[in-house]
Amino acid sequence: MILAGNVVAANERLKFIGNGNVPESMLDFLLGASYRFAPKWSAGVEARFHNDYSELNLRNQVQRATFVGPNMHYAEKNWWVTGAWRYQLKGGNCMGGGEAECSNARVWDSHSVNEFIVKVGFPLS
Repeated sequence: MILAGNVVAANERLKFIGNGNVPESMLDFLLGASYRFAPKWSAGVEARFHNDYSELNLRNQVQRATFVGPNMHYAEKNWWVTGAWRYQLKGGNCMGGGEAECSNARVWDSHSVNEFIVKVGFPLS
């Protein structure tokens, strides 16, 4: 059994025609658990707790959403590949200026109900 977690924070300036550079930031908490069920093969579950802010440095939160789903991983000595599907659970919400991007208890700003992820990796050494 492997347990993993990650925290991702970002400050951005989005460029819009007519609006100039619009600041925003985000904070994600990612958690996962997987189990090796055969040589080179693992499967598990992962979750993403996503938070958007309308200002830099995580100020003025405007959205929050949770995604959960399964993953499958295959690894060789010199490369690996992981596929995952994350489903946006109901219960996400918007506040302040982000309210227009929420409906049906989900967040739609750059998000959908389903996230599909494929990652390929190889060692650089």
